[in-house]
Amino acid sequence: MNDSQSQQEILKQGQLSEFWQIIVQFIRESKEHLRQEQRSQDLKNLPAEQYKLENELILSKLEYLDKLTDYPNTIIGWLQNPDNEDRNYDPYQ
Repeated sequence: MNDSQSQQEILKQGQLSEFWQIIVQFIRESKEHLRQEQRSQDLKNLPAEQYKLENELILSKLEYLDKLTDYPNTIIGWLQNPDNEDRNYDPYQ
C-alpha cells in the first residue's frame, strides 16, 4: 500500500472513530445553535441592513461547519487525485 493509500485508509478509519463522532456531534450542536439564533426574535428585530448582514454571517458559518464536517472526505479526494497541481487544503474553498 502506498503512502497516499495509507493516508486515505487512516482518514476513513478516523471518520469511524469515537473521537471524530464527538467532533461531529459538537459541530451539529453548533449548527443547531446558529439556526436558533437565525430564527430568534432578536435577529428579526434588527434594522433591515443589519439583519441581512447578520443572517449572511450565520449562513457562512453554517456552510463552513458543513465543510469542516466533510473535511476528511475532501482530503481523501485530493489524495485520490495526486496529479492535482493545486494542493489547497483550505476548508473554506
